[in-house]
Amino acid sequence: MTSSLRTYRVGDATITAIHEMSIEGFDAGALFPTLDLQVLSDPAAGIAPDQQVRQGGDIVLPVTVWLVRTLRHVILIDTGVGNGKKRGHAAFNHLSTPFLQDLAEAGVRPSDVDMVLLTHIHVDHVGWNTQLIDNEWQCTFPNATYHCSELELETCAGDREIFVDSIEPVISSGRMRKVAAAGEEIVDGIRFEPTPGHTKGHMSIVLTSSNATAYFGGDLAHHPIQVYDPSVSSKFCIEPDEAERSRHRVFARLADTDTLYFSSHFSGELVGRIVTAHGRYRWEPLKQQTMR
Repeated sequence: MTSSLRTYRVGDATITAIHEMSIEGFDAGALFPTLDLQVLSDPAAGIAPDQQVRQGGDIVLPVTVWLVRTLRHVILIDTGVGNGKKRGHAAFNHLSTPFLQDLAEAGVRPSDVDMVLLTHIHVDHVGWNTQLIDNEWQCTFPNATYHCSELELETCAGDREIFVDSIEPVISSGRMRKVAAAGEEIVDGIRFEPTPGHTKGHMSIVLTSSNATAYFGGDLAHHPIQVYDPSVSSKFCIEPDEAERSRHRVFARLADTDTLYFSSHFSGELVGRIVTAHGRYRWEPLKQQTMR
């Protein structure tokens, strides 16, 4: 059987996309209330066919977990939706996906993971923090330390549905580590960088290895159109103006460099570079380097 797992190399690190699910039929106009959808088909925007609005006005949003293997660590960046969890959104409710089997196909058991890095606390980024064992939500990755912005942990408790089954059990286990709101390097070559706006404590994660850099943007952007027009925020951004400022700041720094941007929700190719063209930013997808 041929694997569909996509693996990339950044310095001495290998990075594998673990695709958990896709949200099919997400109304593009509802997701991006301020966007003129005609821009998506403007050649100047450089939006690939599989990222265009489909007939009926919807787009596809994959949910991706990043598996990072360095010389010393096995890391997950975000943990998707999770199985068997009661959720208000039908697409996420009581899922039964082969996520752990896909992780095993990539050569990793839950006990192998030693760090879980959370960009923010939303339903599709923290679900596999835990799984139901003996009628109790327990850490899926029993040997891992979980890292999350202290500001995010302070502000997410109001969402009891997510907090009770995906965050509180990790805190109770003693495995949660708070990351300073200003950002910090948690181990050599891996640091959290504040990129607020989508949520108050949203963080991106920067990996540097052998002079190569990977940037994991979380929900800084849901779609390449937000690279072309950083003023476009999703309806899920609690502070759209702040989210726009974060995108401008990040894209200006990454533009026309060798830094690879790893997205969570872009359809088609998930990895690429930020480039400038005609005074605007553009998403330049990267052809996958290796496939397992």
